[in-house]
Amino acid sequence: VLLEGVTFRKSPSWTVHPVCCRELTIRGVEVYNPESAHNTDGIDPDSCCNVLIENCVVDTGDDGICLKSGRDADGRELGVPCENVLIRNCIVRRAHGGVTIGSEMSGGVRNILAEDCEFEGTDCGVRIKTRPGRGGLIENIQARRLKMRNIRKQAIIITSHYGGEKIDIDYGAAAHLPEIRGVHLRRIECESAQSAILLAGLLQRPLQEITLKDIRIRAEQEMVVSNVVGLRTDRLDIVVSKP
Repeated sequence: VLLEGVTFRKSPSWTVHPVCCRELTIRGVEVYNPESAHNTDGIDPDSCCNVLIENCVVDTGDDGICLKSGRDADGRELGVPCENVLIRNCIVRRAHGGVTIGSEMSGGVRNILAEDCEFEGTDCGVRIKTRPGRGGLIENIQARRLKMRNIRKQAIIITSHYGGEKIDIDYGAAAHLPEIRGVHLRRIECESAQSAILLAGLLQRPLQEITLKDIRIRAEQEMVVSNVVGLRTDRLDIVVSKP
């Protein structure tokens, strides 16, 4: 599937939403939705395999480029992951997240690389989000050479508490707890953000194997970490600068 050189404006909901596609290329696509329009994600591959997204511009009212694989029971029953995705040379403005995974990820998301992208005025830069009830596994996620400016919330957020659940709840075994492991972020620069980094796993399913290397962030608040196993940092420079 090839989608190239197309411009979309004022979508009422998710704008480009390929589902269960293989060998998918989205190149030179532009998406412009009002900032006040909720759920108007830009590009959302859903349970797709072997995906290239490059040279795109997204300016929208919800997540910019967002990888999904179904929600809760429907996603688990279909069981088709979103996998083998390369995102490069894209620009995202104003969106809730620059490059996002979830929160609909019940079929799993794996083998993702985002590189050489720019985010400006987004709520978050790198945004990985899920919650109890989803199930599914997010693994082998990499991002490198990203540049961010004027981030309104977190430059980097990885959370299993999307929707506001308390951090220390002991969920039962039948709660379909999601799992996030193997997230490696390198060579990221953020000129300004409200908060630098938020890493929040579940008590029963901590985040695992998180690497932060060669990252420089200027933010109003430091990094916050809870329920993480195997956090590795190398040349992580967070400069706290109050407004």
